[in-house]
Amino acid sequence: MNTPKVSSDKMNAVRQSGRAVASSGLRLAWPQNVLRNLGEWSVVLVRAPRVRTPQVPAGTIAAILVALIVMVAAMFLIDTAASAWARSLPRWFIDAFEQITILVWEAGSCSHSDSLSSVLRP
Repeated sequence: MNTPKVSSDKMNAVRQSGRAVASSGLRLAWPQNVLRNLGEWSVVLVRAPRVRTPQVPAGTIAAILVALIVMVAAMFLIDTAASAWARSLPRWFIDAFEQITILVWEAGSCSHSDSLSSVLRP
């Protein structure tokens, strides 16, 4: 080998000091990197978009409005029919499910302080 003879103590000292310099540089660099990255991410959030989004055609807006009107009308019609059906149920059927609800409520599945039976019964 053509390398100069260096004692292992000196080589260890150089290695250790290199690690110390690298670790101290890392300790000082990471807060700067975090702040720099945070700044770059923030700029991306508030900057104008790179691509202009296409204009929504008037026909699409009209179709969306018609769909919303149809959905709201269907909700009212279906709810009206469901309410009429529920009013026509026999009383024994309603009472059976009220008792199930009261039992579940009193069993502790609900966290209210008053029970459903005290609310339902005057």
